[in-house]
Amino acid sequence: MILPQNLAAGEKPHLPIAHDESIFRSNDGKRQMWMENGKQPLRPKGQGKGIMVSDFIHPGGRLRVPDQLSNADLEPLGLSGRFATEYLEYGKDNYWTSEKMIRQVLDVALPVFRVAFPDFVGVWIFDNSSNHGCFAPNALRVEKLNLGPGGKQPHLRDGFIHGQQASQSMQFPPDYDKPDLAGKPKGMKQILKERGLWSAEGLRLDCRPSDGQSTSCRPEGGCCARKVLAAQRDFREQKGQLREELEARGQVVLFLPKFHCELNPIEANWCQAKWYCRENCDYTFSGLRAMVPEALASVRNSSILGFWNKVYRIIDTYRAGVTYGTEDFKNRVYKSHRRIEDKSKW
Repeated sequence: MILPQNLAAGEKPHLPIAHDESIFRSNDGKRQMWMENGKQPLRPKGQGKGIMVSDFIHPGGRLRVPDQLSNADLEPLGLSGRFATEYLEYGKDNYWTSEKMIRQVLDVALPVFRVAFPDFVGVWIFDNSSNHGCFAPNALRVEKLNLGPGGKQPHLRDGFIHGQQASQSMQFPPDYDKPDLAGKPKGMKQILKERGLWSAEGLRLDCRPSDGQSTSCRPEGGCCARKVLAAQRDFREQKGQLREELEARGQVVLFLPKFHCELNPIEANWCQAKWYCRENCDYTFSGLRAMVPEALASVRNSSILGFWNKVYRIIDTYRAGVTYGTEDFKNRVYKSHRRIEDKSKW
């Protein structure tokens, strides 16, 4: 890969890497076929068992170890395989969780990226799912705190009082003058008192709902202990665990806007891979196991580059203030000489 020119001393080029998950099912067969008039194809009922795939692509293709490295070279590098792809045969309490997602990114995808692109910084692009935005167990989250001390609330990491430029422990010290509270979580009341934010009249934990509303909190805040503490900068700026872990390793993380899957180039990658699976479906789960890796490999690197270029055109079109779905939008985004979409692939 050719590195960009005129980089500042110590500066590394950035490479975008898009992530997403998708499900392939054993009974997802051909959408179109030749049949005698009045006849219907005999197919199994239901979608069948499935395999969830979590994968990464960059403008040059799927995230993988370079071909010049043999399989024997992988183990000394701490790599378990050539691709950053994860397969999950879900069901029976085996589901894709935030912990599995973070493990894949840190233990599989990031090591593969560092071997494949040692001179680059990754710009890791994720959609806005709850799995990707989860927080570490000790993150500064007001939802985890009680008003009073102790109890079952977790031990959170230290906060930082920006107005005082001082750190703040979320636990009482081990030598606290009340032995029954020594080492236990402080609770919101004590945390706010130490920050000088506890009202002389006191504060409720939460505002009480009124008039059928889910909450009666004022939009500007300051109405209950949870709102007051949530407005503090260290709590307000608390990052999700996925972002924290990647940024701590020198990477960049971007989350796509909600409901904008057209900005993720891997969606088109799924489209082509699933079309391949449908064309070669044998309606068995063992067949699906063999077919999914084949389907992913069937998408050419040149096609993946085309997916990225289309996304770049969409971003430029949005920046120009063009509304999605308008004729102007289509003219700016779709540059192919063939403008008729093959709906059988969707």
